[in-house]
Amino acid sequence: MLLDAYCAKRSPAPKKRTKRPAKKAARKRAARKSAALNAIDVIRAEDREGRHGGLVPIGALRRRMGLARAKFDRALLGLEKKGKIDLKSANDSRSLNPEDVIAISGDQRGRPGETVRLQYAVIR
Repeated sequence: MLLDAYCAKRSPAPKKRTKRPAKKAARKRAARKSAALNAIDVIRAEDREGRHGGLVPIGALRRRMGLARAKFDRALLGLEKKGKIDLKSANDSRSLNPEDVIAISGDQRGRPGETVRLQYAVIR
């Protein structure tokens, strides 16, 4: 019994887990949500100012938002997955500048073996 009390005193106390990882994850989620909400506002503004008739070119959005390519693509693809926007493919995408499209695997669009180039964003 005396030995148990001695060992209990000598063993280190369990470390408390800090909340930093949770806060960091929350900040990342908030930043992604902010980018997505910002994208919807930018689509609306670009459509209004550019008079695109609802079909807003992705190249114009990319230049206006100023995000890194991967972050921009993730934001728009995430909004489409949530049903907030539709992304439309170009009829003849061979002549498009790579900065003006989002290129994804055709398997995601029911076109196996192809690369689909999304050129327009439309708010639902």
